[in-house]
Amino acid sequence: MKRYYKLTDRLIACALLLSLCLQSCDHSFNQLVPEEKEQADVILGSTKRIEIIKQLIEQKFISGGWGLKDLYEEQGELKAKVIEKHGDFTSKPHELSVAIAKDIDLEQTFLLSPEEQKGVVQFISPQSEQLVHVMVSKVGLAGGMKRGVIKKGDEEKEKEKEKEKEDREIKLTRVDSPIKDATWRRRYFKTSIPTISTKDAQHIEYIRELGSGGMGTVYQAVYQEDTIAVKKLYRLNREQIAAFKKEAIIIANLKHPNIISFLGFFQIPESTPFQLASPPMQDALIMEYASQGSLWSLLTKHQGDSNWDASWQLRYQIALDIAGGLSYLHQWDIVHCDLKSENILLDAVGRAKITDFGSAVLKSGATSYEGWAGDTWRWKSPELIGIPKGTKAGDVYSYGMLLWQLGTRREPFPNFEKDIRGLIKHTEAGNREDITEDTPLKIRELINTCWLVESERPAMKIVHHLLEEVFPACEKYRYRDYSFLQKEKEEERKVKDELTIQVHELEKEKEKGIEKEKVISAREQEVLISQVEKLKKELEEEKQKHDEKEKEKEKEKGSEASLGIVSVPKIMPTSVATVNRVINADPSIKKSNSTTTPAKKVMSFLPLPRPMPPIQKAVSLGNLDKVLELLKNGLDVNEHSDSKDRYTALHYAVIYNQSNIVQALLANGADVHVVDNEGNTPLHFAAKRSHKEVVALLIEKGANVNATTKYRNYTPLYVAAEHGHKEVVALLIEKGANINATNSWGDTPLDIAARWGYKDVVTLLLEKEANINAVNSLDYTPLHVAARSGHKEVVTLLIEKGANVNAISSWSYTPLHVAVWDGHKEIVAFLLEKGANINATDSQGDTPLHVAASGGHQEVVALLIEKGASINATDFLGDTPLMLAKQKNHTEIVKLLQQAGGH
Repeated sequence: MKRYYKLTDRLIACALLLSLCLQSCDHSFNQLVPEEKEQADVILGSTKRIEIIKQLIEQKFISGGWGLKDLYEEQGELKAKVIEKHGDFTSKPHELSVAIAKDIDLEQTFLLSPEEQKGVVQFISPQSEQLVHVMVSKVGLAGGMKRGVIKKGDEEKEKEKEKEKEDREIKLTRVDSPIKDATWRRRYFKTSIPTISTKDAQHIEYIRELGSGGMGTVYQAVYQEDTIAVKKLYRLNREQIAAFKKEAIIIANLKHPNIISFLGFFQIPESTPFQLASPPMQDALIMEYASQGSLWSLLTKHQGDSNWDASWQLRYQIALDIAGGLSYLHQWDIVHCDLKSENILLDAVGRAKITDFGSAVLKSGATSYEGWAGDTWRWKSPELIGIPKGTKAGDVYSYGMLLWQLGTRREPFPNFEKDIRGLIKHTEAGNREDITEDTPLKIRELINTCWLVESERPAMKIVHHLLEEVFPACEKYRYRDYSFLQKEKEEERKVKDELTIQVHELEKEKEKGIEKEKVISAREQEVLISQVEKLKKELEEEKQKHDEKEKEKEKEKGSEASLGIVSVPKIMPTSVATVNRVINADPSIKKSNSTTTPAKKVMSFLPLPRPMPPIQKAVSLGNLDKVLELLKNGLDVNEHSDSKDRYTALHYAVIYNQSNIVQALLANGADVHVVDNEGNTPLHFAAKRSHKEVVALLIEKGANVNATTKYRNYTPLYVAAEHGHKEVVALLIEKGANINATNSWGDTPLDIAARWGYKDVVTLLLEKEANINAVNSLDYTPLHVAARSGHKEVVTLLIEKGANVNAISSWSYTPLHVAVWDGHKEIVAFLLEKGANINATDSQGDTPLHVAASGGHQEVVALLIEKGASINATDFLGDTPLMLAKQKNHTEIVKLLQQAGGH
């Protein structure tokens, strides 16, 4: 027989059952507070631990609509002062007691993801409307809080279960799961950086230069008795400066033992040879100093050294350090993009630390900044070679290269150092570097796992876990013996440090001496001016004599005329012009009768130039007699100058456009193929300066029209096209120059002419059948290049002549994409008119509208909407154009997209 109860009776019964459940549950307030009070341990005298707790509970408060005002200690108890926030309303501060679970390792919380860190903190409240207690427990650590107290007999079983669960997850997981805490990261990622004043920065003492990178030079220095590293920024453009400052912001948010710590940012006046009223400012970072240098310097120092017997246990520890740091970066959704041994530093105890975030990118960051990915292609995964972007999977591949290098101690793919296209084909075919036989089997397997195709590579946290399984992560392997890192004995180190200090002091004295030399007395000014006037007079007399001789030769038609030498153009001697500039540079320099009064003003002109070599001086004056005299007296016609350029007499004659001297030198055995320090032949210089007559003369004497420079593989035709010299371009093509020859990056003369907008040169090259759809090493066509550079006339010409308007680069950028990058509205409109695909997607799934919305190009966004662009298309991260515009705070673009139906 069924019995029926009234609703109120059933509710009472449910409430009683719920109460009994709560009393038996570890998370019930009635049970938890007394139990944790017995276990709680108030921490005193530890500023570091209090700071950790403060960060943890601050996250929890904010996520719950509260704000932490203060965390303090009072009579041996830790308390938090919090305020409640509801819109514009802010409550009065509430005082809450804070209890810390016994035996909790707070520093481990930094190894957790931000989402997991939230679970460590609990609000304990008997009533929903009032908070009375904050509990920092072990939830989130070591797999979570177990029910009650685990008995010792069951502890091993629990660990085995947790291990089996992790193993199952590893086997099933091969790619990173979606970032669940991206919103949290955007909310808590600090956008300001700690700074020190310019005045304080003047007290930094620089010891020595440590190395240079793409954006700055790093120095060892001392500040407030601490040894630090200072990275000074080169004078770069606005995009590069923004990238440098972004590096500072990124590092300032990272706290991990295997990440180089950021200490501050400052600006100082840039050093110049002049005393300027308002000198330009130079940006710099202060960072943690890693005394043992880079991992690459360590590996190369001991390359081939049979006495260097670092065991795989020690190499493993370095690898484990890097894996821990990189896994931490990926938890923050940061991609390094340029991971290599040069960017791994070692501290005094051999701990590896990741550095150089000039190329790091936030996946939700600006696409303009993503272009700053590192250019060390040989370390990159096959799908990213030649692409200025990075991915987490790409970092995992690069980490595999690091593991490989720990065994081989050499750089990867040395045969493809300058052949990007060859490297792409080689790696895309599945080819990888050979792993050394002495590499442990488990490490070999892990390297090969990191080198899998992109879709099969594991996440970095899984690689970290797999590496931990290779060797037991116990104390005896942690920094056990890093004596192999010592580059000198302790005594030698002390001597070296003392010498460094002495050199530093000598440099200081030298700088003081230079400053003193800048202040020149009036008497010294007078002497200097008289010397300058004397030199000027001598040069003018020499020039006058030369002109008189030339007039006589014209009348007598001497031996030089029989050689067919043309008349020498009259030129202003370089040294005389320099003297004039020096004297006119400072009107305050006047002759003075005073011999005692010191000058109060620092001289603002440069010292006189170094004396010209006799051959250069003679050529610059057009003095053929002097040139022939020098040759007669034993000057080697092919002798290189002592300067870094290493020019010969023929180089000088071509540079100064002295065709008669060029003829004479060639007649006296000058090598028409001679090269300077960078591999430039005389024909390169003639083409660069548009000396058409000299170009013709050199070619007549056998100059190679397809000669290439040493580093960039520039041909004379490429150089002429780069500078827009149409007549020289025509002459070189007529004489057999390869019209489609490529430089080191695969650019043709048509590419470089399109880049600089030389329409007449582009027209000529196309008439001579240059390949209009040729691609460079990044698969850019000339149309890509012209569209990116904003040259509409060239874009129009190329399309009229048959360029593919929807050509795609190696990362699927179309000419429309690259035109949108810099907001070239007219070119965007023209490309659309000529059939460009308005919804084409790149390798990240971004349409032109995504790019315009993210880049803040409002007019281009309006145009794309008007022309029917897909408003709510999503990229591979699930972002629509509206989402990207919101992330970048482009409010006007947000309004445009919302009005068009964006979401």
